[in-house]
Amino acid sequence: MSQPRYVRPPVPRTSGSYETRQSDGVAAPEARPPTKRRLRRLALRTLMVTAAGTVGLVAVSVVSSLNDPAVGDCVRTTGASGFEVVDCGSNEAQFRIVGVEGGSRTEKEFADSTGFCSAFPTAEISLWEPESNSMYGTVYCAAKL
Repeated sequence: MSQPRYVRPPVPRTSGSYETRQSDGVAAPEARPPTKRRLRRLALRTLMVTAAGTVGLVAVSVVSSLNDPAVGDCVRTTGASGFEVVDCGSNEAQFRIVGVEGGSRTEKEFADSTGFCSAFPTAEISLWEPESNSMYGTVYCAAKL
């Protein structure tokens, strides 16, 4: 035995005319325009998603900058061109950061120039660290320990 079908009367549109869709011979009401309550919910959800995305981006930025060296920090070289911050009291420490060049530079600009760190007389090497999700980076000036 088949289930009984329930038919709702068509809902009037804002223009006052009745419009229905036919699906298997059953009349279905036309979709109603969004109400103020629905619009508020949509706006609130959009605001929440935007706020969560902003908080996420700020958190990623803060966490990625925690490993950036500051003046006075010690570093050691890793591989051919990398470096990492280490404890100044450890045996791994090779250099101390004595300054930071102003402005961001590309890796090519860093590789092509020899004038970096001239403002820091104790600096013996310059180190370049890329900014997250960017082709630019920061130039650090370091002195041998």
